[in-house]
Amino acid sequence: MDNLPRNLKEGKCEYCSEQINLESLESFWIAQYHYKVVRCSCGKSNWVKVNFEGSGHDQGLEKKKETIESTIQKVFERSSGD
Repeated sequence: MDNLPRNLKEGKCEYCSEQINLESLESFWIAQYHYKVVRCSCGKSNWVKVNFEGSGHDQGLEKKKETIESTIQKVFERSSGD
């Protein structure tokens, strides 16, 4: 998260400084680059180039879950419930 633009660290639009909802991030791939985009109520889009971590959580923009649910565990729980 250290290399994020200051406005995104503060949760503010780069253009109008209004508070933006970082939970409405969209993911875009352009060529080999990965970007996160959040749109502001002013109509502008705030883009940031991020590293793809493989889990869907990119450079601190999105909250990471403490645990990853195991598909195998879910199947086991379903099958043992019968």
